Amino acid sequence: MNYTLASILGVGSGLTEPKDWPPLFGDITNVTTVRYFWGSYWQQLLRRMFSGWGEGLANFFNLPPHTSISTYFKLYVAFAISAFFHAIMTYTMPATKDHTFNDRFGLVFNGFMFQAFGVHLEDIILWAYRKVVREPPREKDDKRPLRSALWKRLLGRAWVTGWMWFSIYWAAEGYLRSGITLTSDVPMPIVEKGWMAFKQNGLVNPFLG
Repeated sequence: MNYTLASILGVGSGLTEPKDWPPLFGDITNVTTVRYFWGSYWQQLLRRMFSGWGEGLANFFNLPPHTSISTYFKLYVAFAISAFFHAIMTYTMPATKDHTFNDRFGLVFNGFMFQAFGVHLEDIILWAYRKVVREPPREKDDKRPLRSALWKRLLGRAWVTGWMWFSIYWAAEGYLRSGITLTSDVPMPIVEKGWMAFKQNGLVNPFLG
């Protein structure tokens, strides 16, 4: 919502053009791998910052570029930093003595960190498949959607759906336990108070909440 509001203000004021505000998310029909989901489909607002840390640390440790050890080192570092920042958000929320460290931090951290393992596992499976059928290798940094046989695209979509259903459990459970879902989904207090006033006076269709 903030991105949309900023784009409206930017274009409306003439300071920016519509081309400066590409869609925040990609085309979900192109999602056939977990790598593509996080690398291209999902919003990329923080990706440069997270991947930048991986690049910097890889250079610091003099890891040979364009090798598996460098590629997966950067992958795990980027997801670790992302997991930390997401977990800190739930950890700093008000909590009771009944909320454990795992409730407030561990669940969300594990949920996001697990995505790096999913990408790694996926790469191993695809590598093994190409060895068997002798397909040309795909570059690890190539995030383009797989445009191949229909059965492969359907299988890819089923895989991504199944993986997300399985792995996001930890993060979702962490958010639920933190109580974040009990807060208002209206980000502006003035709008929220106005909305509640309309509801209390019966001026809002009850089917809209």
